[in-house]
Amino acid sequence: MKVLMKVLSGVRLYNVIYPYYFPADSLEIHTEGSLRTFRGIMLGSVVIGIGIAGCVRMRDLLAPLPSSAAEKFSIKGFVSRRSLEDQQGVKQISMTEPLSRDDIHVAFICTENTSHEEQIRQFLEAGKHVCVEYPVTLSYESAVDLWNLAQEKERGPGLGRAKHIHFRFQDATITKLPAGQREPVSLFMQDLVLFGRKLQGEVSAAELQEERSRILHCLQLAERIQQLSESTQA
Repeated sequence: MKVLMKVLSGVRLYNVIYPYYFPADSLEIHTEGSLRTFRGIMLGSVVIGIGIAGCVRMRDLLAPLPSSAAEKFSIKGFVSRRSLEDQQGVKQISMTEPLSRDDIHVAFICTENTSHEEQIRQFLEAGKHVCVEYPVTLSYESAVDLWNLAQEKERGPGLGRAKHIHFRFQDATITKLPAGQREPVSLFMQDLVLFGRKLQGEVSAAELQEERSRILHCLQLAERIQQLSESTQA
């Protein structure tokens, strides 16, 4: 156990919250269970943060998988702390714009981990859909709080599919999972398609609840492991 705790002290935990607020196919807005769907409209989107992940998000939004739910997203701009020229033909906008603009429904948050909680909360409070790169937040308690906020807004979160590990054992280090079945598109695009399906109401409330329970359980377990690791090292 002590070895495992020391190993896991070096684990980087990733989880994406898609405060899944989802639109889709007809010009009406209705509620299905606790998930609000928007049918028949394009989802105006903004990318927050232009690092590697933000640039990939932007690329996939500009060239979505044909005939998939990802085609429902329409990028309206990007936000960065730096003053930048157009990126991939997309213009920079201020942080306040996507919070107030009626034509922006979705925020893809790709900033540093420590900024996630505040930015998620801002967009949830503004009634926007949110997709966040791993990790959702840095603690289980804040993740639960944000999930509850999402549900109050008649929306519910989910996770992305990127998988990153870094396990340090006494005699080895594991930095990647065993190879699995290769998909025809990247993880980011798979993630985008799934997010789009949720926004269009194509994922059942039961599936969303199951995902929520699994994600929060993993976050709680990871936090407990970290606590045990720190107490072992003390």
